[in-house]
Amino acid sequence: MYNPNKYNFNKMIEKGFNTIINMMEKFTDNVSESESSLGFNVEKVGDYLFNRQSASNQLWASSPITGPSRFNIENNKWIHYKTKIPLNKFLENEIEKINDYNTKKNFLNINDLKR
Repeated sequence: MYNPNKYNFNKMIEKGFNTIINMMEKFTDNVSESESSLGFNVEKVGDYLFNRQSASNQLWASSPITGPSRFNIENNKWIHYKTKIPLNKFLENEIEKINDYNTKKNFLNINDLKR
């Protein structure tokens, strides 16, 4: 039976995963991908993991810098459930922190970025 909510969720996951890949591949070629998750290892920063959560229609993210995050579909966009920022802005913030770390790594510990 056709389920429009499931269809939209699957399309949104595909769109979200494509956004994540396009933004994160600049930092690593160490990518693991399955139907339900994406993983990236960013050298000297750590592992990023993005999972589809079909039961709750959410996209979950785990960042070595900012910790766990969850995103809901709102107006056909992935929106952080607490901060209400879109997924692409969340990724931009993560990339900025990765760049800060890579620029200042001789003076900075990865834990300094978690503040």
